[in-house]
Amino acid sequence: MKHYLFKIYKILPLRWRWFISYLMSDKFLVGIAAIIVKDKKVLLFKHTYQFFWGLPGGYLKIHENFRQSIEREIKEEVGLEVVMKGILDIHKIKNRPAIDIVVFCDVLSGSITIDKEEVEKADFFTLRDIPEDFKRHQPQHYQLVKSILT
Repeated sequence: MKHYLFKIYKILPLRWRWFISYLMSDKFLVGIAAIIVKDKKVLLFKHTYQFFWGLPGGYLKIHENFRQSIEREIKEEVGLEVVMKGILDIHKIKNRPAIDIVVFCDVLSGSITIDKEEVEKADFFTLRDIPEDFKRHQPQHYQLVKSILT
């Protein structure tokens, strides 16, 4: 039976094959977070919808690539113009239909101006001063930050 389904699939127009594949596939959220370092300090946010400190970021919109997404998120949330320099990590979030991408960014211009709807606090931290809740709730992100700051 499977053999015949593949034969039918093969002769379908490409857009129909894509649509069928889309319907049959698992769906994932794609999150993107940035490690932004200035003067040996990392930028962390306390989002209004989270109980702990974390890396700045958000979710990829359907029309965006990684660079557009993280640059938009940082600009919206704290008013900084950043440029993505590279991808540091990609991993599936345990027990959730989500993929997390961590990138490294440099600040091009601007000063921190918080969007109070999304961000409660934003600050740069030395490795020694990183909040404990960040280490506890986001250990994978903390290990990346630690490797960059040391």
